[in-house]
Amino acid sequence: MFVQRIPVYVISLRTATLRRTLIEQHLKDLDIDFEFFDAVRGSELDPVRRASLNPSGNMSMGALGCYISHTSIYEQMIVQQQSVALILEDDAVLHRSVRDLVYSACEAWDFDYCFLGMMFKTGAAKPGERMNLAT
Repeated sequence: MFVQRIPVYVISLRTATLRRTLIEQHLKDLDIDFEFFDAVRGSELDPVRRASLNPSGNMSMGALGCYISHTSIYEQMIVQQQSVALILEDDAVLHRSVRDLVYSACEAWDFDYCFLGMMFKTGAAKPGERMNLAT
């Protein structure tokens, strides 16, 4: 029996119920256990905190919330002494081979940061619209 050796976190707004349902089913289909991490809304941050985190003001509210969400997971990993984790956003679409990654704990890899990829899309994404981020 294989055991998942890498924790998987999915960043998602608590109110994004459809996106949560879709990513939950997708990861279940891949037999990948995960934990939701409630995303931070940059627009709900105190203006003083926003300014301290983004002094140049060049980040959108969404980008700032995403940044804080990711760094919060990194901080959690340090506290829990986790040396590796897979951090996803709720619109991720993974190739089935990613399952091997989380079950093998990347034993043959030596890295500090592994960016699986992303796709930019023009216009607003519709609920349920997904893009392939790892192949």
